[in-house]
Amino acid sequence: MTQQPYGAFDPKTYQAVIRREADAFVAAYAHGDPEAHVKACPGWTLTQLVDHVGQVHQWARGIVLGEGPGDVVTTPAEDGEDLADWYERCVGDLLETLARTDPSKPCWTMQPENEVARFWSRRQALELVVHRVDAEVAVGGSVRIDGEVAADGIAEVLDLWLPRITRRSGTPDLAAPVLLACTDRAERWLLRPPHTADVPMGPPTADGPVLADDVAKTAEATIEGTAAGLLMMLWKRQNVSVAGVSLSGEVEVAQSFLESRLTA
Repeated sequence: MTQQPYGAFDPKTYQAVIRREADAFVAAYAHGDPEAHVKACPGWTLTQLVDHVGQVHQWARGIVLGEGPGDVVTTPAEDGEDLADWYERCVGDLLETLARTDPSKPCWTMQPENEVARFWSRRQALELVVHRVDAEVAVGGSVRIDGEVAADGIAEVLDLWLPRITRRSGTPDLAAPVLLACTDRAERWLLRPPHTADVPMGPPTADGPVLADDVAKTAEATIEGTAAGLLMMLWKRQNVSVAGVSLSGEVEVAQSFLESRLTA
């Protein structure tokens, strides 16, 4: 795991991110074409994206309240109901529940070693960051992500999604150590293959975001880009060239890793 496996911020800061990102998400919907195609989600319109994210908020809230992941019943907007108003209720209810819940309250999460309510403040914040970008790009905007939040999103992929994908779909293709390095920030992470005597079929291991130079130099390939570019690439929102990311060293090793399924 990285040095901050459960996030770089406290729950209240993540909740502030949720509020900020939700405002931008609603603005993209309100000022764009509701039927705009969402490239990152093939077959979806902007309306369907808003419906999806609102119901994800409902689902997360139900889990924080104590329901199991398969027991939460979510409801779409009613016929004729303003979708932006419906979404505002979904995110408002989520934020109210997160704010009044003890962050250490046990509940189900996607991270077995972190089964407490604080998980959901981070997960919902980062879920919303990615989908807010999806919405803005769908209506002609560009990728804009706070660098500190983007770096935390990269760490979440390494700590949460790579182990989860390994459990569900198999280990991503990583034949040798790879360095992920931000060009606009100090954070960098070293990913190592899992195939050792101790972990024969586990996920790649990750160190960082603070690495000594001698540790970083053990990488056989390097993937460099802005924190936002790296995050978008890991989430398959942009390819290497569009994200402004560069590969060096054993480039084929880096490419094979990036072509693997990395998130759900």
